[in-house]
Amino acid sequence: MAGADVAAPKAGAKKKGRKTRVSIFIDMTPMVDVIILLLIFFFMTSQFKEPKGIEIKLPKSDVPQKIKESNTIIYKIDPEGKVTYTYARTGDKDKPVDNIDAIHTMLIDEQQKNENLTTLLEVDPKAKYSQMIDVYDEFRLAAEVTKNENISLMLPSEQKKEGEEGAKGEEGGEKKPSP
Repeated sequence: MAGADVAAPKAGAKKKGRKTRVSIFIDMTPMVDVIILLLIFFFMTSQFKEPKGIEIKLPKSDVPQKIKESNTIIYKIDPEGKVTYTYARTGDKDKPVDNIDAIHTMLIDEQQKNENLTTLLEVDPKAKYSQMIDVYDEFRLAAEVTKNENISLMLPSEQKKEGEEGAKGEEGGEKKPSP
């Protein structure tokens, strides 16, 4: 609350036409209480947005599905961050992508021509994660327009070869489980 103290004249001092000095003070306690109540109110009524991850639809079966090569576009990201694509239908093989932002317009055109088109993304393990997300975002933009959500991630070519070689025994036959 606000208040005022009127200074009493000093003993023995004569009044010479001066006005007595008035000091004003403001009690800050109620104001602090109101601020704290407002903070509590805003904290309790605000809604925080949950972090949203990448939505990936997994296949319904564990068996790998065969896809015609003419129905796939494979985008590759190398360790330096260069993006290339291979599309068997047009004969483009490892053709560089000049502008990542233009991927979705190309995909929209191709997905409208071929409804069974599957878009594959092959990322080198040494490539930047942000580069992969940028390309994947372009895939999602195209999928929103065409409603074609056939998007898949694939292992890099070197890892597939290593995994296939590791599955065979020394004589080239199938590897038998150890006892």
